[in-house]
Amino acid sequence: MNYLKEIIAVVPGPLLAWVNGWIHVFEGTFLVRPGSGPSLDSTGAAIATVASIVIAYLCRHVRSTFLIFGSLGCAVVSIGAFIAILWIRGTLSEPAPRQVVESWYYRWDVIYIGFLVFVVLTILLAIMSLLNRQTRMPPANAAESPQ
Repeated sequence: MNYLKEIIAVVPGPLLAWVNGWIHVFEGTFLVRPGSGPSLDSTGAAIATVASIVIAYLCRHVRSTFLIFGSLGCAVVSIGAFIAILWIRGTLSEPAPRQVVESWYYRWDVIYIGFLVFVVLTILLAIMSLLNRQTRMPPANAAESPQ
């Protein structure tokens, strides 16, 4: 029955609320495609929640240094997605045939979902690194030896 405790421990409710909190930061921003609807944010939240559970579980014993590099890697992907969205917005400011515009909309949507996921993973890994470092740090008085 130990498996049941482990399964219950990763119920996505609280984590989903945390993920949604970060995803709501981007609602209505310049990054969201006008007229895209809430399904993009919901898709990003679902993928980010599942990815966060898997990464948090698999990386729970990973050294803080590796978590920092993971967070930085996710940040680089997020910045790349941000730049791609800005580029697509600029591309769509020019007149184009409907078929071309719709294909760019699809790319924009996929990149936006990826952006949301990698922003959440950047924050998750940074927090895990910080918590990992705090739990492994010796107490402040440990350096002092009693005389």
